[in-house]
Amino acid sequence: NKSDLNNCYNIKNNYLRNNQTGTGSGFILSIGGELAYDNNNNSSEITGNFIVGNNNSAGVHWLMCNCGINNRLLFNKIIGSYYGIVVKTGTTAKSYTSGGVYGNVINCAQGIRVKGVSGINVYNNTIKGVTSAGIYCDENNVIAGDQFSENVIIKNNIITGTAGSLILFDQHAADNGCIVQNNQLYGGLYLLTTGSTNYSDLVTAQAAGKLLGCVVDNPNLNLSLI
Repeated sequence: NKSDLNNCYNIKNNYLRNNQTGTGSGFILSIGGELAYDNNNNSSEITGNFIVGNNNSAGVHWLMCNCGINNRLLFNKIIGSYYGIVVKTGTTAKSYTSGGVYGNVINCAQGIRVKGVSGINVYNNTIKGVTSAGIYCDENNVIAGDQFSENVIIKNNIITGTAGSLILFDQHAADNGCIVQNNQLYGGLYLLTTGSTNYSDLVTAQAAGKLLGCVVDNPNLNLSLI
């Protein structure tokens, strides 16, 4: 449901299933677009949805939030896609002052992708099944004129995986105010990647001033619940 008064969507408490298989790209739930006239998708709320499928092909997205600022993606359960949640800018740089990505449970190859968005908070999410990246912050270079991710705050998340980096920044994000604190990490090839630098153990990362307050410990997530 979209409110024309404030150009926002409120999508709550749905069960959404996609039986798509094979390669290619696709979405179950996508709001907004990447063009200038789509950049008014502000203060939307996507809450309490159960989004499920079984397609880990690169390019498959289960929840895509394009453009706008101060959107709230809360308490969704997302299973069986390459991309779990993607928050993405359009042709105009965007910086959040409220809202964010909170309390979601995700079992996907890549959990949360922040692409060309600044100032967004990513808190209290549980992400498992990572084979690419748990939380990934980078630029949006698909459109004309790159938009960068800056000042992203990643706190109090649980992230587990078998490959890839549990937290991944491109070099610009790593150099421009992105913060990682108080997360529980387990598995993956690397705990953290910043640009071309990989950190595979907590001691080395914290000696470099990274992953402050984080712990490496198996959360023993109940597979029947995720």
